[in-house]
Amino acid sequence: MLKTKEINKKITEMWHNLKENIYFSFSFENKVDCWQFAILILFIHAIFSSFNLFCSFQKLSLIAGLVEFYGIMALIQKRCRDFGSKGTLWILAYSAVFVIAQAFYFIDLSTIERLWRNVSVGARDCQLIILLLLFLIPSKKDADLSLRSPLLKYPFVYVGICWTLAIGATLAVNHYFGI
Repeated sequence: MLKTKEINKKITEMWHNLKENIYFSFSFENKVDCWQFAILILFIHAIFSSFNLFCSFQKLSLIAGLVEFYGIMALIQKRCRDFGSKGTLWILAYSAVFVIAQAFYFIDLSTIERLWRNVSVGARDCQLIILLLLFLIPSKKDADLSLRSPLLKYPFVYVGICWTLAIGATLAVNHYFGI
C-alpha cells in the first residue's frame, strides 16, 4: 500500500511539472535563452511532427502543424524579448515562410515542377534559417520583459489570421495542381 501512494505521488508530481512546462512553452510571457529556445523548439516539433507519422488523417496532421505554429510564435516572441527586441520582423518573416510551406502541404514534391519544388523546399529551409539565427543571437543581461510585438498583442487573432492565410494558400496551390 505504501508503494502505491509513493508511485501516485510521483505521477502527480510529474503531471504537475509537465503542465507547467507546457504552459511555459505556449505562453507569450517571460523569456527564453538560446538553449531553452532550441530545446523547446525541438520538443514542440517532435510532439507535433509525430502526427505526420502516426496519424492517417492528413487534415488532423495539418491542424497539429498549425498548433505547432502557435507554440513557435510564443517561443520567437520570448527569444526576441531575451535579446532586447520586440521581434516584429522575425515574426513576420517566420509567418510568411510558414504560410508558403503550408501551401504545399498536400503536394507530392516528387511529382511537381522543379520551380515549385524549390519554392516549397526553400520555404522550409528559410524556417530553419530563421530559427537558427534566433538561436545564435546573444542574450542581453537586463532583458525587458514588457517588450511585445504589436502583432502578438492578441496572439490568437494573429495566429488565426496566419492559419486562414495558410489554409487559403493550401487550397489555392491544391487547385493549381488539380488536387
